[in-house]
Amino acid sequence: MKRGAEKAARVLLGVLFFAALAALMYVCFFGGGMAAAIVLIVSYAVSLFLMPALHEAGHLLFGALAGFRFLEVRFSFLQISRDGEKISVRFVNPLQTETAGHCRMYPAKIEGMGARFTLFVAGGVLAQAAYLIVCLPVCFALGNAFLWATLGGSCVYCAYLFCLNLLPLAGEEGEFDGALLWGLLRRDPSARTAVALLTLQGQFFEGRTPGEAEKELLFDLPQIPEDDPNFSRLQYYRYLYFLDRGEKEQAAKSVLRLADCLEYILPDDLLSILAELTYTCAFLVRDKQEAERYHARMERAGGGNKAADVLRAWLAYALLIGDGAQAVSFAAEYKNAIARTPLAGMRRLEEKLYAELYGG
Repeated sequence: MKRGAEKAARVLLGVLFFAALAALMYVCFFGGGMAAAIVLIVSYAVSLFLMPALHEAGHLLFGALAGFRFLEVRFSFLQISRDGEKISVRFVNPLQTETAGHCRMYPAKIEGMGARFTLFVAGGVLAQAAYLIVCLPVCFALGNAFLWATLGGSCVYCAYLFCLNLLPLAGEEGEFDGALLWGLLRRDPSARTAVALLTLQGQFFEGRTPGEAEKELLFDLPQIPEDDPNFSRLQYYRYLYFLDRGEKEQAAKSVLRLADCLEYILPDDLLSILAELTYTCAFLVRDKQEAERYHARMERAGGGNKAADVLRAWLAYALLIGDGAQAVSFAAEYKNAIARTPLAGMRRLEEKLYAELYGG
């Protein structure tokens, strides 16, 4: 869907949402008085957390059924993450992100990836559809103002999120579920690339390193434009392929290619790309000026991140500038992060890179 049509669709959805909410307030107030109106306001406020939680729970459930493993989920202000065997819970500012939630999982098997990924993506709208199918008939059948006040607000917000994630829309932080679903059903180039990248992750889970992965999944794919998020992801995996095979010149070319399209890289992917640019400039090509530039951007993007690739970049930069004390500290943190890396193949790659960078 073109940008103008997407904006028009989102405006129309917003207008319909507020119209439905206003009509519901009218029904509750004139059917049950101020008490029913207050109940509606409270129940709607609660639904701002519960409906995104329901949506992401749908992704978790259907993702698990499709053979995916949990990494991270956020419902509004609550974020739950997995780091190795450790589960952490923290509060986040929901106003800092465009979406009401997200769910990140990785594939534990590679067979039938297209169908299994489709089921995972559809999980959110399927959960919301189930909620509406159960609650709306009850409200209409009983017609009680207080019942509408209790369930109606959540139904309106649930219907809004359902439509938002069923239509082929995209935002500043990437495509919504509907755009992914329609792409998968049409088998468009971007969706086919996404399925190939997930298949690669499945191979990493099984223990293959990027250099041992099927070459066709990296190089026998349809062409996609630079502003497609899957372009940078594909280029990133090609970089890892060359890096693992010891083809450092090709690896550097692959990742430095991404330096020209940083503006198109999604926030969730940007830190890893900046980390690899820092590592490449600091260790592979020994360009101190460029390493300093990317290191500064990496620090702004996520200075406290403890992922293995980020810590490898910090270590490479510390070694480049001769900061021995920092290098020792980052080396210890990097080694611990490697042990927590969930994909066995990526863990093997990081162990190899650690030995090359810090002498074993």
